[in-house]
Amino acid sequence: MRVILLSLVIFIGAYADTNARNSPSDEIETINAFVVGIGEKVSDKFLHEYANTWWQWTKTMSRQDSPVIDRIGDKCHVNQSGSVWFLAGGYGSSKISRQCIIPEGKHIFFPIINMAYWPKRGGRTTCESVKKSAALNNDNVLLISAELDGIKI
Repeated sequence: MRVILLSLVIFIGAYADTNARNSPSDEIETINAFVVGIGEKVSDKFLHEYANTWWQWTKTMSRQDSPVIDRIGDKCHVNQSGSVWFLAGGYGSSKISRQCIIPEGKHIFFPIINMAYWPKRGGRTTCESVKKSAALNNDNVLLISAELDGIKI
């Protein structure tokens, strides 16, 4: 069975000093200065490589340890390693508000939208078909937001 995974993600650079704030526009500039671009590498990996690793991270835990199922942030630390700290998304159209303590010096990687598509039993799907389905979902989104330390990204 072939599974196709899609994510709209944000990658935040390490060492963001969000305590040194002057005005709301300075806060936004400070946070956005640390957003990692698609063509940039972190610890010798590109964004799409971390997207693959993020999906592996979410799928290798038991339900009781899963940060994805956790509604408040108690499981944020489970199976974290290396210089990149993963934050979990959610299942379905869920509004989630978690609080996590992330160790200093870590990059943060998390999905804004994450979806998985499985072909129907015995069926087949194409990359183009999945892209079309994903675009339909994304084209109908009414609001997407993300905050770091209370600052919208």
